[in-house]
Amino acid sequence: MLILSGTNSLLMNIVKNNQEIPLVSIIVITYNSGKYVLETLESAKVQTYKNLELIVSDDASNDNTVELCKKWVKENKDRFVRTEIISAKTNSGIPANCNKGVKASTGEWLKLIAGDDVLHMNAIRIFIENISNDDNHEFYCSNYFIINEESTIIDEISLNDSRYFKNSSNSQEQFQIALRVSGTVPPLTAIYTRKMYELCGGFDESYKLLEDYPFFLKLNQIGYKAKLINKKLAYYRKSQTSVTSTNKDFIFHPIFLYTFKFQKEYCSKFVGKIESIGFNYQYHLAYIFDFLNLNSTKFRIYYNLLSKLNPYVIKRKLFGCKNKHYYINNY
Repeated sequence: MLILSGTNSLLMNIVKNNQEIPLVSIIVITYNSGKYVLETLESAKVQTYKNLELIVSDDASNDNTVELCKKWVKENKDRFVRTEIISAKTNSGIPANCNKGVKASTGEWLKLIAGDDVLHMNAIRIFIENISNDDNHEFYCSNYFIINEESTIIDEISLNDSRYFKNSSNSQEQFQIALRVSGTVPPLTAIYTRKMYELCGGFDESYKLLEDYPFFLKLNQIGYKAKLINKKLAYYRKSQTSVTSTNKDFIFHPIFLYTFKFQKEYCSKFVGKIESIGFNYQYHLAYIFDFLNLNSTKFRIYYNLLSKLNPYVIKRKLFGCKNKHYYINNY
């Protein structure tokens, strides 16, 4: 059952002539998404914002994802200004799949969403209303719901009090926080322009499972601030097949290896020497645990102990930290 309720009373007046409003590309990113992708596509179809293009970019699924999408698009293509389905022959990873989808699109604004997540029916319209009333150098995101495999809401995420949004007034302050804290901008609700995408070089394909963190951090770095819309405009699905699904047997999710690697290789260039050493230490600690098959809860006590021996953590505990403002944990 789709979760697409919303009321127009929440919306502001917007220009009704499609020729006068920007084209938005909804880009559905799929890999073995056959179980849920039709819900994602339906959530694009019922958007109250009309000037939409639909792109589906599939990363060599071995289930029926592509067949389902082709059939659905054939039946619903008249709803969109343009539709296209891209089907890769070999799996290339999430960032590469996102880049393929963007390159196939033509919209001024880009809205990427995974093939198991769902947009609120008013999501695009609310974003565009805020954009049309805001001349600042910004991209946008929102709060969101979490749903289970049966599409029932099981939780909700509000970012209003997150350090990234609450303690920053410009893009550079957000950049400093994002250097040290991943997951600042939820990709399922983020919307940005093609120009922004091109200026920051698209999604970094060096990190196969990590498309969002490097991308949004680099947007901050080149001067774009993330603005939070205080509404819940999407539904993130928590399931066994989600890339970020939690396995309670892990000390850390494997995706964090890519996060730590990115911080070691990129973020370390923009912090102090000891902090850079700390990034390197954290990555190599996680890498060793993963390589030796020690990424299991039964070894958690050792991992936590060794994490406390991180040179920068020791420095922060003993001597304080001038970058205290940018951390979640203040030592």
